[in-house]
Amino acid sequence: MVKRAYELGKRAETAKQNDAAIHAACVGLWHDIPLADITLEKVAELAKVSVRTILRKFGSKDGLLKACIEQEAARIMAARDEAKPSNQEQAINILLHHYDAEGDAILRALSAETSLSLAQDIVSAGREYHRNWCARLFKPALPEPSTASYELELAAYIATTDIYMWKLLRRDQKLDHAQCKAVMLRMINALNLSSPTTTKG
Repeated sequence: MVKRAYELGKRAETAKQNDAAIHAACVGLWHDIPLADITLEKVAELAKVSVRTILRKFGSKDGLLKACIEQEAARIMAARDEAKPSNQEQAINILLHHYDAEGDAILRALSAETSLSLAQDIVSAGREYHRNWCARLFKPALPEPSTASYELELAAYIATTDIYMWKLLRRDQKLDHAQCKAVMLRMINALNLSSPTTTKG
């Protein structure tokens, strides 16, 4: 009985270690190469497990990618949710750390949006999250959601903090993190000053 319990415990620990290795391998590839180029064989090789082990756990390549990217997204969102409307400089710093770490992978997913259903799901979820994040973070400067101008005002903040703005500043203009943050904050401050809630006061 003791031996049986030991064997079950050891098996559970091995499965837990395999899951962690598979997740790390999959996310590492997601950061480095296009979604379409990630294969079960590459993940298995990096994780030092068999393809059969991955299929037994996740069912398919799409199942694996979906599970791992959703878990990674939950970690990222938890970090971004630390941002507070009362400290927009800190919020933009958090946002840029996210983009600096995952931005290239996100851009690759965006480029595959029309050809891969998984990429479309990832991008759609990301857009919805970013919209809600902006609505929360910039709520003090936004009009009431019921007003006619709300969506337009919110769209300005979404565009200013979008991944493509990060690409323009960090990749195309080759600004460093601090310079990118300074430019983004300057644009946000301009939006804050011109917002209906500010001009009313």
